[in-house]
Amino acid sequence: MRGELGEAAALAVALVFALAGIAKVRSPRTTARSFASLGLRAPSVLARGVPVAEVALAVALVVAPARAGWAAACALVAFTAVLVAAVARGATASCACFGSARTAPVSTTDVARNALLLVAALLATTAPEPLAGGALPSLPALVAVTVVAAMARVVGALLDLRRDGPLWPPVPDAPAA
Repeated sequence: MRGELGEAAALAVALVFALAGIAKVRSPRTTARSFASLGLRAPSVLARGVPVAEVALAVALVVAPARAGWAAACALVAFTAVLVAAVARGATASCACFGSARTAPVSTTDVARNALLLVAALLATTAPEPLAGGALPSLPALVAVTVVAAMARVVGALLDLRRDGPLWPPVPDAPAA
C-alpha cells in the first residue's frame, strides 16, 4: 500500500504544481509584482521561469514519481523558505502561489500548506517507477490522499478565518440575578 500511497501523493502534488504553474503563466505581471513584494531578485525572470519549472515538475511526477518527488521536495523547501522569511518580516504581499486566484497576504497558512505538500512530495518518492505506463493507484490510496488534502484545506480555511477575526461573536455575560 505504501507504493500506492506514493503514487496517489505524486498525482496530488502534480496536480497542485500544474495548477500553480498554469495560474502563474496566465497572470505573469501579477506574479512578478508578488515576487518583487516578497523581496525576490529578478522577479520578472522568476515569473517566467517558476511556472515552467512547476509544470515540468507536474509532468515528471506523473512519469517518474520517485525521482521527481525529490525534485518537488527541493522546490517546496525553497518556496517555503521564501514564505517563512516573508511571514517573519511581516510582509503584506500575496504569495501568488496560484497566480492571482488568491490575493490574501502571505501567512502561516501558506507555510503549513507547503509543509503538507512537502510531506506528500516525500511520500511520492516511495512510488514505483514509472507511473505513466502502469495502472493508477488503488481507490483506497486515492481516497486516503484526497481525505488528507480535504482535511488540510478545511484546517487552512479555519486558520484564514481565525486570522481575519474571531470565528463567532463573543457571547455576552448573563445578567446577574
